[in-house]
Amino acid sequence: ANVVNDISDLSERVKVVSENFTKEVLVEEFIDGREFTVGVIGNDNPKILPIIEQKFDFLPKGMNKIASFELKWIYEDSLKNLSDAYDCPARLTKKLKDLIVKTSVEIYRLLDVRDCARIDYRLDNKGRLYFIEINTLPGINPDESIISYFPLAARKAGMSYRDLIGTILFLACRRYNLRYAKRRTFSDFD
Repeated sequence: ANVVNDISDLSERVKVVSENFTKEVLVEEFIDGREFTVGVIGNDNPKILPIIEQKFDFLPKGMNKIASFELKWIYEDSLKNLSDAYDCPARLTKKLKDLIVKTSVEIYRLLDVRDCARIDYRLDNKGRLYFIEINTLPGINPDESIISYFPLAARKAGMSYRDLIGTILFLACRRYNLRYAKRRTFSDFD
């Protein structure tokens, strides 16, 4: 379980992790609220793909509202309408959208990420934005019949899957001064 609800469950989970994986265990407060995922692409001038909000209202009652293995591989992919699992672009105020974009670019640059990444956030009920994690190797499954957020955001930005992969390849080749002749990508990516 990724979420525990009392000290007894916490003690048991820490014991399992420390005995089976590592002696040091990271415990974080669960942030209840909205969850966003942000695709970033580029190097010197990173661009933000349309922001996605993950929805949890389709989950069975009592299931934790987190992007768990079960959510991703059982519940999301079994939906008749995949868009019931997300809003893209997310419905955001201009202020919140600007904050997410600015924060994403800052994190991307601060961590010296190259080519592409996906950044996840939580927004609590007081409007505070929490950085959850950065995925420097985001899922890039081309199959539109399952949910893969990075290519989904790229499609919403008007990029084909071929252009998405071509852009990432172009960016990586350019960093290493390698020739990549077929640039079928957006001209505003650096």
